[in-house]
Amino acid sequence: MTTNVKITNLASIAIKQTAEELNEKYGADSIHGFALCTDDAVGSIFPAVCTKAWIAEEKPDYEEIGEVYVEWTEPFDETPFDDLSNLLCDACINENEEEFGKRRDERFGALVEALRQSRDRVDFKADVLLCIGSTDPEDRMEELTMKAVDALNLKHVADKFASSLGYEHHR
Repeated sequence: MTTNVKITNLASIAIKQTAEELNEKYGADSIHGFALCTDDAVGSIFPAVCTKAWIAEEKPDYEEIGEVYVEWTEPFDETPFDDLSNLLCDACINENEEEFGKRRDERFGALVEALRQSRDRVDFKADVLLCIGSTDPEDRMEELTMKAVDALNLKHVADKFASSLGYEHHR
């Protein structure tokens, strides 16, 4: 089994477990967004969730907060992502510089595939923003993120994300 297949499998399982917890803890109708946050090398990962109540109560004057996945702070158990995080870190350790971009894009694609599987399983309601992106993205990561958001979400959800983060030019 290739590393990227392992990444997809581990991510898919972790997302499913986390979605079940989040839907039980917050209620499926209450979740606004779920994100996989990474770095520009896609060598680490942490999940983030945002509820509609958090947006309304914590950040009522910050309209874009529902799309700024790196600022989401709802608590939940992140341990299902531990093995995935270790695998991503290991994948980057001996990576040669000439293949960095290609390998990074492949790891990113493997994580997008796991989110697509989640969408297909209906782990989250159709209007929940599913996203993957870097915590401090370079231009290529912004491009990959926007393409993933367009592929994984309803058009109006993706449009709001693009507008809120200024990513329209990556479409």
